[in-house]
Amino acid sequence: MAWHAVVTGTQRTPEGSIGLLEASRSYRRDCRQAITDLESSLEAPVAKRTIDWRLKVIASLSALRGSFYDDVSFSEGPGGLLEDVMIRATHLAHDVEKLRIEQRKLVLALDAELGRAMLVTETPDVTRARLRALIQRLFRHRQHAADLVHDAYEVDIGGTD
Repeated sequence: MAWHAVVTGTQRTPEGSIGLLEASRSYRRDCRQAITDLESSLEAPVAKRTIDWRLKVIASLSALRGSFYDDVSFSEGPGGLLEDVMIRATHLAHDVEKLRIEQRKLVLALDAELGRAMLVTETPDVTRARLRALIQRLFRHRQHAADLVHDAYEVDIGGTD
């Protein structure tokens, strides 16, 4: 088994990385559930209840944005997962930076899509198409993150959806 490290005070311990990985799994589960909820909202029939449908989509998208923000804050924060990867596996520095850039772009995309979803003039089909494309970007990002963690720790945190 590989040795894992994380900052605990000024000393790095194997137990700390186990805690980071467990926390990462939890954030990933929450984010995956939020994606599933958004997909369910998008698939709901609209009929003559466009406003109700749109409100459900907005609520689901807002929850996804919150889950993703939490995940990004955890992974990019001081003592977070990406910092630990950088200390543990310096050869992955380029991949960590690519992941950080990807996360920032997704945060901006989630904000933009939430604003667009509130436009009542947009048809549900247009909203569905755009948000399904965003969901695909999120899935690709999740896989990139899982691959990075696996490369650093030789541990699967559940990247396949």
